[in-house]
Amino acid sequence: MAKNVHLRILHAAVLILFVVGVSGLCPPDWFEHGTSCYKTDHVKRTWDDAAAQCDRLGGELLVIETIEENEFIHGLLKNQSKEWAWLGCSDRSTEGQWLCYKEAASGVTFRNWSPNEPNNRGGTDDCMAFHMVDGKWSDSKCDARIVYAVCETISIQGKGEGVTPSSSAAPVSCYTFGSNGRLRV
Repeated sequence: MAKNVHLRILHAAVLILFVVGVSGLCPPDWFEHGTSCYKTDHVKRTWDDAAAQCDRLGGELLVIETIEENEFIHGLLKNQSKEWAWLGCSDRSTEGQWLCYKEAASGVTFRNWSPNEPNNRGGTDDCMAFHMVDGKWSDSKCDARIVYAVCETISIQGKGEGVTPSSSAAPVSCYTFGSNGRLRV
């Protein structure tokens, strides 16, 4: 009896997932792209404040790993008219040696610096920022309060929780279960 109840609950959960569609893989108010979720801030913060805000939201400051991700963030910030956004890398420890939040980013080779950047202007530009105007990066003063946070977290899809990018489930589709408990499309 308990097995049947658990099976029905599982079926209901799968059905809900398919009815909602595979696009509901990010927390509310986060934007999905690939296997990540992104949230922009509406308050200009220092780099440390932005990192703390992302941590409170369950994410990290964004670390851009590909040209596609860079283009997505560029469009997102343009649509929101946010000129600058903090990225999750700094060279505070050793000038010119950029360390990023993501463990996966330790091997990231993608870079998109503006011309003549990073330049460590005045000897105090140690935090990475994204410029919406051209989609390029700059090193900036970490205590500047002219920059927004862009937080990133892994989507349910990226965590490998049962949904893959190749899923053929379409939103607003109807699915039923056969007497054998298998999904019928």
